[in-house]
Amino acid sequence: MSSIHIKHRHCLEHSETRDRVDRVARHLNRKYKVKYTWEGDHLRSKHKGSFAHVHLADGYIEMKIQLGLFAPLRGQIERAIRKNLHSVIGDERGAPSKITLHKKL
Repeated sequence: MSSIHIKHRHCLEHSETRDRVDRVARHLNRKYKVKYTWEGDHLRSKHKGSFAHVHLADGYIEMKIQLGLFAPLRGQIERAIRKNLHSVIGDERGAPSKITLHKKL
């Protein structure tokens, strides 16, 4: 099964990181019916045979995604995730003040 593994470093406080990740999860739930749950600092989601596990740690987010039926779109999905991580979470140099999701998410 095709998968994506991303470890993204950032400079946000833990509570702000969780809030931003939760806002994206709610958006995906509304738009695509992606189901998700929080277990402490871990977000788990599933959608049409794909599964994602997002771990929030101090200074970084780690994502592991099993693509299932979406395996043929692996490259596009990974590029969209990385682009949106930068526009939602930022990086080690700073974070955007406003969350902007790109259309390809």
